[in-house]
Amino acid sequence: MQLINIYMGSKKYDMIEDILKLLTKKYNFDTDIWRKYMECLFELQHLKDEGEPLLKAVKLTEAKDLLSKCL
Repeated sequence: MQLINIYMGSKKYDMIEDILKLLTKKYNFDTDIWRKYMECLFELQHLKDEGEPLLKAVKLTEAKDLLSKCL
């Protein structure tokens, strides 16, 4: 989880969702990981909507798809 915070701070956005996907596969019953995934997804989408140049090529998972997976 700390690695995600480091990547968010250093703007390595392309690696964040891959790490979160691995964490949710390994710890699929941990609600903190799912919560962090949703928070990061909303924050990245917000940054992408604002025109962050590092996020233009990054394909983000839809929030409704992630919500159905975590439930």
